[in-house]
Amino acid sequence: HRSIADFLEFARRIGMEQDRAEKLLAVFLAKHEKTEMLVHRSSLDESTKRGYLLEYNRKRNHLSKG
Repeated sequence: HRSIADFLEFARRIGMEQDRAEKLLAVFLAKHEKTEMLVHRSSLDESTKRGYLLEYNRKRNHLSKG
């Protein structure tokens, strides 16, 4: 799995300033209430909604541990 360090290294290699890369990553690391709202309003069945949100949060949390 990829981590913050991996993304920052990639940004460095492509010539992106670290502060810009960190600002971009912050968007992915932040919890977005609208994401949950859209999932809950979707036509997915309840178990799929729950599974999607669990996976979404798992990936976001995993990224933040790097």
